[in-house]
Amino acid sequence: MDYSDYYLIENPFPEGGVLQPYSSNPKINGEIFCVEARKDTINKFEQRFIGAPHFSERKKVGFLWAESTIDFGRGMGKTALLVYFKHKINKNWGRDYTQTDTKKLCAIYVSFDQEIKDYQLEHICLLALRACIEDRVFQEIRKNCDYDALIKSGVQGDFATHIANGTVKDYLISLWHKPELTLPRLPRDTYLLNLTVDLFFNQTVRALRAAGFINGLLFVDDIENLVDLPGQKHNIIFAKNFGSGFLRGSTTQARERFFSAIFTTHFNSARKLTTAWQEAGLLSAYPLEPKGESAVEVPKPDESASLEMVKAYMDHFRLENIPSGISSFYPFTEEAIKKAVNLAIYHPRTFLQNLNLIVEKALAANQKLIDEKFVMENWMIKPKTAEVPRVDQI
Repeated sequence: MDYSDYYLIENPFPEGGVLQPYSSNPKINGEIFCVEARKDTINKFEQRFIGAPHFSERKKVGFLWAESTIDFGRGMGKTALLVYFKHKINKNWGRDYTQTDTKKLCAIYVSFDQEIKDYQLEHICLLALRACIEDRVFQEIRKNCDYDALIKSGVQGDFATHIANGTVKDYLISLWHKPELTLPRLPRDTYLLNLTVDLFFNQTVRALRAAGFINGLLFVDDIENLVDLPGQKHNIIFAKNFGSGFLRGSTTQARERFFSAIFTTHFNSARKLTTAWQEAGLLSAYPLEPKGESAVEVPKPDESASLEMVKAYMDHFRLENIPSGISSFYPFTEEAIKKAVNLAIYHPRTFLQNLNLIVEKALAANQKLIDEKFVMENWMIKPKTAEVPRVDQI
C-alpha cells in the first residue's frame, strides 16, 4: 500500500509540531490554516491590532497568548495565526484592509528559538531587518523609490544606496561577519547589533513611508526567550529599552508610531512582562496585560474546530478525481478522528503529530480503514495538561 490507496498525495500531517514560517513545506510553514476554526480570534485580532478602516485606533502594543504554562501554551496555534496574517497582509501589502494600492501595510515576523540574555531590542531589530529581506519588503520599497526619493525622505545615504541597489542583505552580512543573518552572534561581536535600532526604527521606517506604507505590524514570537530569565531586572531593562526605541524615544518609529508590536507567549511570561512594563512606567500610557483590551487569547479549539483543522490538512493533500462517496477524513472514519482530537484534549500540535504517526503505522500494517480502535491502539504522544498558575505568578 501507499498514500494513493488513501487518495492522498502524501502523509498530510506534520511530523513535528513546530511551525517554520520560511520553510517550503506547507505542513509546517503556515500555508495550511483553517480560517473557519479561528474565526472569532481572527476578528478580535483585526479589530484590536489592525483597526481598519480607522488604523489610528489600533493598539500600539499587545499580547497574543495561550493558556497558562509553557508546555500547554505551545502548539495551540499562536504562531500559525501570526503567519496567517503575515501572508494575508504581505501578499498585496494590506489591500484587503486599506482597499487601495496607494496606502500599504506590511507585517514583519520575528521569532526566537533560543534565550537572548542581552541586546534584546537590538536582536529584535536585526531579525526584523532579515524579515524585510525574506518577505520582499525592501524589494517593494525599491520598486517604488529610487535613491533620490529615499534620500529626500531622510534615509541615510549608505542604506539608501543598498535599498536602491537591492544589496541590503549583502550589506548586513558584511557587518555580521557570518555567512547568514543567523543567531547566535559571534562572541563579543556586537558591531551590527549596535546599528540595528537605527537601521530598523529610523532608516527602514522612513523608507517604508517613502514607498507608500502607512502602518506596519511587528510580530515578536516566543517572547519568553527574552523575558524568562533569572531575576526581574532583565525584564525591566528590556521594557525600558523597548519603550524608548519603539514608543516614546527619539526614533522615527517612536515619533510616528508606524509599527504596532504584538508579542506572543504563554500566560506566565505575559504576566512577567506586564510587571516589568509597569516598573518601566509604560503601563498607563500603553496598557499591556494578557487579560486586557490590548491582548488576544488563542483559545483551545473545541471538537468542531479541531475536526475542521484536520480536514484542512487532508484536503490540501487529497488526490484529484476521488470516487464519490469518499469521506472527507478517509482513510479515517469520522469517529476515529473524533477519538483522536479527544485524546489530545483538542490540543492541535498533539492531535496532528499523532495522526501523522497513525497514518504511517496504518500503511505499514496494510490497514485500509483507520477506525477508532486503531487510533486508540496506536496513540503515542500524550498531551500536556494546563496547570493553574501559582498565586505568586498572577
